[in-house]
Amino acid sequence: MEQLVEAWNTGFEHETEVKAALDAAVILVDDYIGDVVVPDAILDLCYTRVASSLFEQSAVATNTGYEQEGAPTPVNRNPMNSVYHILRGYVLPW
Repeated sequence: MEQLVEAWNTGFEHETEVKAALDAAVILVDDYIGDVVVPDAILDLCYTRVASSLFEQSAVATNTGYEQEGAPTPVNRNPMNSVYHILRGYVLPW
């Protein structure tokens, strides 16, 4: 946990959000892989990538329209997109 806070340079005032993102990432990855055996190093990488996506999305506007300046706002993406290709060697895609 402390390593993520330091790596993301968020400061400990965001520790609650980092923990929530990491907890959600573990749930998402574990649900996706099911009973498949995946090496711990690969799991840790996937947890970190998904948690990073979730944490970054929490700081982005959630609407999908256009702001008054005309610039489009970012659209939320599936946080698992960054790990599907990593897990492909362990988990069948169906």
